[in-house]
Amino acid sequence: MFSHSEQSPLFLLKRGDGVEESHTIIMEEEKEYYTYIMMNKWDTVSYIGITGNLLGRILSHKQKINKGFTEKYNINKLVYYETFDNPGDAIARKKQLKRWTKKEGWIN
Repeated sequence: MFSHSEQSPLFLLKRGDGVEESHTIIMEEEKEYYTYIMMNKWDTVSYIGITGNLLGRILSHKQKINKGFTEKYNINKLVYYETFDNPGDAIARKKQLKRWTKKEGWIN
């Protein structure tokens, strides 16, 4: 995948009058968003979150960088994730999963 500043190889385009023009395509890097579920090592407490950097977020949970719920309940095991193209979809999925977990009781 190309970064914002990286350019793809040059290509030639022939106009209708036969003149060739050179062009460069600049590819925009697509941002991904994640909805994820993490649990403690005993699978008794879960955490559902969203992030734009899944690996970094998992590491911050494991290293207990952010004080709060995940530190208190030792949430450090990724059990599930989904990828989305926009944050709105990731947020909607998080809300859906939270409703399901409360209604069905399948995750604490």
